Amino acid sequence: MKKTFIFSILALLFSVVIFSSFEDEEDATSAAYLSKKYVLDELIKTNELIIKIFDAAKAKDSASIPNYFKEARIKYKHIEFYLQSFESEKTKLLNGAPLPWIEFTVGGYEHQDPHGLQVMEELIFDSPQMDFKEIIEECYFFNLEILKFKEAININPTSDAVIFLGLKFGLINIETLSLSGFDCPITLQVAEEINSNLEAIHTVLGFYKKKSTNKAILKEIESAQNNILKAQKYLQPTKGKFLEFGAIDQLSFIKKYLQPLNSSIVNIFEDIKSEERPMIRLFTFITHINGKIKNIYNSNFLNRTATGEKNYYGVDNKDVLDPKVVALGEKLFSDVRLSHGNVLSCQSCHNPTLAFTDGLTTAQTNIIGVFQKRNSPTIVYSAYQGRQFFDLRSRTLEDQIVHVVNNPEEFNTSFDEIISKLNQDSVLIQEFIDAFPKDWKKPIKEFTIRKALGGFVRSLPQFNSEFDAYMRGEITDLRPEVKRGFNLFMGKAKCGTCHFAPTFAGTTPPFYRESETEVVGMIEKWDTIHPILLQDSGRYKTQPNPIYLYSIKTPTLRNIEITGPYMVNGAFKDLETVMDFYNRGGGQGMGVDVPNQTLDAAPLNLSKQEIKDVIAFMNSLTDKQFLKK
Repeated sequence: MKKTFIFSILALLFSVVIFSSFEDEEDATSAAYLSKKYVLDELIKTNELIIKIFDAAKAKDSASIPNYFKEARIKYKHIEFYLQSFESEKTKLLNGAPLPWIEFTVGGYEHQDPHGLQVMEELIFDSPQMDFKEIIEECYFFNLEILKFKEAININPTSDAVIFLGLKFGLINIETLSLSGFDCPITLQVAEEINSNLEAIHTVLGFYKKKSTNKAILKEIESAQNNILKAQKYLQPTKGKFLEFGAIDQLSFIKKYLQPLNSSIVNIFEDIKSEERPMIRLFTFITHINGKIKNIYNSNFLNRTATGEKNYYGVDNKDVLDPKVVALGEKLFSDVRLSHGNVLSCQSCHNPTLAFTDGLTTAQTNIIGVFQKRNSPTIVYSAYQGRQFFDLRSRTLEDQIVHVVNNPEEFNTSFDEIISKLNQDSVLIQEFIDAFPKDWKKPIKEFTIRKALGGFVRSLPQFNSEFDAYMRGEITDLRPEVKRGFNLFMGKAKCGTCHFAPTFAGTTPPFYRESETEVVGMIEKWDTIHPILLQDSGRYKTQPNPIYLYSIKTPTLRNIEITGPYMVNGAFKDLETVMDFYNRGGGQGMGVDVPNQTLDAAPLNLSKQEIKDVIAFMNSLTDKQFLKK
């Protein structure tokens, strides 16, 4: 086989030259360099296990493949933190979800097939009979990607900033993905893989410990390493036996081990004073997180002025929104002059007293008694979505406004008409000038209207729910049913594999750039006897690829207590119905023909009490300002 020969040659080259091309200017004695060398060494070991899988598949040795695979996944967890800091998007090809996707390109859209460890997991553990040819193909692909990473790591000098970013990603991964079983949904060797993550962090901190003479740094490193050892002891209470996935107390693990460790990592690298310019470059272009924030539930952890597109049109990429722009946007938000005939405002469908929803099954139109086909979602926390609308057709919040203005069922107008009406208001003109002094000659225009409205929506997220307060340590107790509910959410109920912390939406960690869509097999109405598939093409309308037929954006669950009715068509009146739907395995689990469903169709087997607990957790995500209202 030609590919077999190429694979063997690549593997040989990989082993021989991996250490041959380090940059001369790098300090080979620095902790950052030693960390890089450690990653390259572990990368070789990971690839050696992939080669063993490859050879076993060639020999059709089905007994050996599962063990080699499990070892490879655990070994990969030693290097994942560094790979994500380097070639962030490419790690999806090593350990991404086993689902095809469409990648946005300059020329439009490009279909991407899934590859990597999660695809292998399905081939090995979720097939009636192993397809050795496909396993060989995946090993071949994995080997090629690993070689690319090796070259990227060798060519680019490392730094404390790169290591810091990688460790931050590693901790975010554990807290938001690994603890939910996202990475290994079939084998569920969660404790083993988190243990491996922590092992890598412990090793890297050891390099800094050996190289540092700063007493404060040494004390913090010792504290972090001791914390890691305690976390590992929790995961493996008996030597040689790790906790089963269902036995892990995710909430306690985060509070007791991950949060203190995250805090220590920030403190250590603050004292080291990682290079400012590389830090700014890395955090600007690789991620939307604020690396210096110690807790992911801090309201400043995510950049609310960023979007999923680098070339977005709208709010400047600053840490703080201009309060005058926000105030103007809030005023425009309730202004009916934005619509033709002055019949609708943004607030008509997004009422502040209902967490910016409308309480209706589907949204109203500009004609009394006529309604749209989709429910009005909350716009709170939409600043953290990579794209807007249920079908992701809008790049930014500012772009979303254009769709509403032009929609015949909504504002049904043009910016020229809006500007003409607003320019008759002298008070408003002055408010525009105050908010946009550089545009004083022509203050009211499409750009300033869009920017003001976008700025207001970006100002809405508060992260001040009961659960946030507990996770930040502002309150010391949390109701038992909420604690149980969170663990179920991250465990048996599988909610956390699609609704990612801290937004509990489909905005994917650790980079928080992309918004995911899912095919859940939504039905027209709640009918357990004769369910009928909802004919909403979803994302397929704007990206006509079969994988996106019926695919709908995964919304935030924050403030869900007061944003019903639920689902894209508002068909479910309460959360109990929502949970029942997912408990049955979505549409496919209820017997609906939807072959491309991405939601696992297997029943969750949640008891009535467990469903109540999950709902109690989701209700704990209601922000205080909406509870008061």
